[in-house]
Amino acid sequence: VSYNTVLNAWKRCDYDDDAVLNAVSLLARMATAGGAGGRDDEDDVPRPDVVSFNTVIGAYANSHRAEKARRAAVIFDKLLEEGLEPDTFSYAALINACASTDVDEEKRNALKIAMTAYDRLRVSADVDINHYIYGAMIKACRLTEDEDERIDLLRMLFMRCCEEGYLDASVLKQLRFTAPRRLWIELFGDEEENRSEELHPEWSRNVVNSRS
Repeated sequence: VSYNTVLNAWKRCDYDDDAVLNAVSLLARMATAGGAGGRDDEDDVPRPDVVSFNTVIGAYANSHRAEKARRAAVIFDKLLEEGLEPDTFSYAALINACASTDVDEEKRNALKIAMTAYDRLRVSADVDINHYIYGAMIKACRLTEDEDERIDLLRMLFMRCCEEGYLDASVLKQLRFTAPRRLWIELFGDEEENRSEELHPEWSRNVVNSRS
């Protein structure tokens, strides 16, 4: 059984909040491995790769811990400190950890972390944005109770999503749950629902429905 498989098993234990701590502990052990070929000679422990870090960030996203966004951001920073390049899944996991924060005292900081990750991803020359990112970012807008701020963020994200061709049914679903009614009417009129296939085809031109 590979170490990443074990990390993934801890990630899936979303019913046990100690699971993410076990994943963090195993990741720390992997990060201190220093053997030839990226493995610890004595215990045959591999160095962590991007998948390792992504899995632990995802474990925080799946957890019920109040500080999940801050802790996930720490793991993301450690990925960078290891000299690894984050991929789309790294950003998606971090933004999801922020978007699923449900403790009021943590929401403002979680939104800030999500926006920072999104801004960094947009200027990255090596990592592609996609509809999963936009869906997570739109969900993250629920973190603000300020309706005007939420509308401004959602309008910006929706326009960019359409311009970049990543609008699909999952993005629309998140928008429907998150957007105040006055924004929905501004974007779509009085229609209660809108399906992506009924909208401008250019808005969905870059959607790929399977994860690579």
